[in-house]
Order: sequence, then C-alpha cells, then structure tokens
Amino acid sequence: ADSLGRRFSSCPPAAFSKRKELSLADWVKLLQALESPSASLSSVAKLFGISKSQTGRIGQCREQILADWSTNANPLHKHKWEGKGGEVEDALFAWFWQVLAHGERLSGPILKAKAQELALSSGQDFEATDGWLCRWKSRHN
Repeated sequence: ADSLGRRFSSCPPAAFSKRKELSLADWVKLLQALESPSASLSSVAKLFGISKSQTGRIGQCREQILADWSTNANPLHKHKWEGKGGEVEDALFAWFWQVLAHGERLSGPILKAKAQELALSSGQDFEATDGWLCRWKSRHN
C-alpha cells in the first residue's frame, strides 16, 4: 500500500499497457516486414510492439491499406475517419486531382463552393463549412 492506503495490484506493469495504435506509415512498414520470407507474425509483432492478433488483422487488410497509401492518404493518421459528405467528398477529391493535373491553383473557398455544387447536383443535404474543409484537407493530406 502507498501513503494514501491504496493497494497495488499484483499484476505486472504490462497488464496496464494500452493497445498500441500504429499510423498508416507504420502499417505499410509492417506489411513490408511481413513480406520477408523469414518473417512470422510473432516476430513482426515484437518488432512493432503490438500483439500477434493485431499484426494478423493488419495483414488481412493489406489491399485497403496499400490503396489508402497509394491515394496519398495522410501517413500520420492512426484512424480512418469518414467525413459527413461521403459521395460528395469522394467526388470532390476526384475533381481536385483533375484540376491539379491541369496546373490550376485551388483555394479553400473554391473547394467549398465545388463541394456545395456537388452536393446540390447529387441531392444531398450538405454544408461545406470551414471546419469540414479543414478536416477534409487533413483526411486527404
């Protein structure tokens, strides 16, 4: 017991550790490590400091992780958050790449106006706010 009379558990400190969250960049590194002929789930799990089951789940999502990586998703994100716009966000991202390919410059108001236009054309109830734009830019790096 400590000075306040609390009792300490006999569990080892590892029992109190939280699940380690890896970023998208770490997931790609983990997938590359799994490709090694001498790699096993347990050896890769130890290398990244995660459980064997978590390593296996990441390996099962290989195609989705590599697709996110190839579309220039934010490599520091640890969770994949979907925006409130869904189809609007996907259409805006496709339009965004088309405009960049033509060498045009974009700004926040232009992106918000195009998102609003796409929402109206698809019949969705959607408002492109400054907060939404900030999160959209973060989601799409």
